[in-house]
Amino acid sequence: KHAFRESTDGTGVSHVTFEGTLSHKDTVFQVSGEGNGPIDAFFKALRSVGITDYEFVSYSEHAVSTGADSKAVSYIELSRGDETIFGVGLDHNISLSSIKGILCAINRFERRAGAENMRTE
Repeated sequence: KHAFRESTDGTGVSHVTFEGTLSHKDTVFQVSGEGNGPIDAFFKALRSVGITDYEFVSYSEHAVSTGADSKAVSYIELSRGDETIFGVGLDHNISLSSIKGILCAINRFERRAGAENMRTE
């Protein structure tokens, strides 16, 4: 579950709030954060529950077909320390496409770290 709320202050600056539910294994997290756009708000929401190891590097997105109802695909690049990894998100909602891409990249980091731990044990 998620919700974005956007407002503009008197000087024309955009403020976006993300509120949502994330689940990991058997734990459910209620997260919220505010930023200057959906990605910034989502990252601040992650930080509110202690997910702080990831830095946003870059992204790009485009439509996968013609028409206003096309799905968007987002390519996200994150770093953690000296490692970089990419994630991809796909959704009709451009903002949600980016969020899915971020979660994809984080999940890939975690799977890779888990596989490396299994090799060293």
